[in-house]
Amino acid sequence: MIEIILYKRVAGNVGFCVSGHAGFEETGKDIVCASVSVLAINTVNAIKSFTDDRFSLQYDEDGKIDMMMKATLSPTSQVLLDTFELGMTSIYEEYGHDYINIKIEEV
Repeated sequence: MIEIILYKRVAGNVGFCVSGHAGFEETGKDIVCASVSVLAINTVNAIKSFTDDRFSLQYDEDGKIDMMMKATLSPTSQVLLDTFELGMTSIYEEYGHDYINIKIEEV
């Protein structure tokens, strides 16, 4: 199962952690894992490319990605993190409780 934690403050999203594997299909054919991975990696890359905002990023070879903004977010970063949440929620709604779990953690 993929575990997704959305890090939030009163002002909105400030980061996320994605870990685990969906088990929807065999390795290399798992569209749930691929979808989640693309959204997570693209969000990090977009914030890095399109903003000057600072963030911490930790990842490992098992596919865990943990990203947290370090300071006040620009409007662009906020939109990108909100878009990440929308995408993850859409995947969750499509594939259900067996493959993805989403939690919100106030930080």
